[in-house]
Amino acid sequence: MQATFNKNDPKYHYLCCCGAHVSTIARVLIVLDLIPLEYFFYISIGIAYGCGVYGVFKQSRTPLLVHTILGGGG
Repeated sequence: MQATFNKNDPKYHYLCCCGAHVSTIARVLIVLDLIPLEYFFYISIGIAYGCGVYGVFKQSRTPLLVHTILGGGG
């Protein structure tokens, strides 16, 4: 008898990526690979400021940490 594939099995979720499923991580990495390196800098700055604004208005700790790390704390 052959075992069936269970996509919700905990071994396919990674704690280092906020509990994301392995297929979600693969999709994100593929999209990041498609972005040219010179645009990646500008996109990361935009994400950092977006997380800062979101974290302030929603009073959430994680977006503020992302803002601090990506934005250099300033």
